Amino acid sequence: MRGFFSGGSGSFHRRTALWPASFLLVFSVGLPAQTLGPFRGTLPAGYEWIEGSGRTFIPFGMAKGICQQSWGIRHVPDGRPLQVIRALSIRRDRTGKRAGAFWVDCEMGFSTTVKPPGKPSAVFAANRGKDFIVVFTRKRLSFPASAPRGKPSAWLPPIPLDRPFAFLRANAAGLLWETRVYGASSGSPGPAFTMDGMGPGLSIMPPRGKSAGGCPAVPSGAPLSCTASVLAKVGGYMFTARVDHVPPGGAVFLFLGRRSWRFGFLPLPFDLAPLGAPGCKVYVDYLAHLGGKAGSTGTAAFKLSLPRGLPGGTPIYAQGFVPSSRANPLGLAASNGACAMTLGVPRQAVVYNTSSPAAQTGTVRRLQGVILAMDYF
Repeated sequence: MRGFFSGGSGSFHRRTALWPASFLLVFSVGLPAQTLGPFRGTLPAGYEWIEGSGRTFIPFGMAKGICQQSWGIRHVPDGRPLQVIRALSIRRDRTGKRAGAFWVDCEMGFSTTVKPPGKPSAVFAANRGKDFIVVFTRKRLSFPASAPRGKPSAWLPPIPLDRPFAFLRANAAGLLWETRVYGASSGSPGPAFTMDGMGPGLSIMPPRGKSAGGCPAVPSGAPLSCTASVLAKVGGYMFTARVDHVPPGGAVFLFLGRRSWRFGFLPLPFDLAPLGAPGCKVYVDYLAHLGGKAGSTGTAAFKLSLPRGLPGGTPIYAQGFVPSSRANPLGLAASNGACAMTLGVPRQAVVYNTSSPAAQTGTVRRLQGVILAMDYF
């Protein structure tokens, strides 16, 4: 995302700006260890706070069968040359129904894939890279009773892998996840167990999401609230954001970033309570920022032009910060984190066969599949 910012309302600043530079210095010195969440990134990247555009019961709602899902290299989060994947998580689709506890007898594997994103072969063997390995050996995988909660629903408990997978980005078109289901418990909800997924449909407005809440800039005030969206325009995109519940006339800094799971060497979210800002957290990394002031209603609005060449499905992260001596001893209030995405469903695909885990060919569905979260190092 570096270097694609251009134009915008208010004043636009890069890493050399004094206030963000001093904030980053304080932020990086003497910090306590953080507890990692159930994931560090989502597949596709950017969907940790965003409800998917579809739903699916494949693979864990199958009674038996085989499923492969692939994500294009740009939608594998973080961008580091090597990621060692050690756990994954799924979440229920918010439009689904409550499901009782059940288990599936399954095994899972990972590999790179040389197939173009969204264009897999119907032949399972043709999609596997030479580095394919079984990462979850065949066993019963138990799912607790669950019901959709919130938008999106909460992540279900992480599934630790028996063997971590080393994903090398070089010369890979994407990441492949394969699941074989050999059987399920008699209490399995089957297709009623719908997971949050991607679908071919597009909304007029791009998907947008918010993290947990922010903290107030004044003791009796409401927590700062940040929202963001991206709309197409002639020659590119227009990113807009607003931060509400700011003291009228107060300064606001809108941090823009590429991710919400890591800030340099630190995992996110980062709790600012030990630094003197209880209830405040950092939810996004820092790439650049916009500066402005709130109007008489306590709202600061921001606009930023993005080039047309930015691929569809690219996440843009934002979080508002307000310097305020009345907020807390640190003198800083923080909003929730917000994520907006450029128009377009990220390219991904699923190939499945619900007749046998030993099947050699399956049905191809493009722009579909489960949204997955993963933990890695």
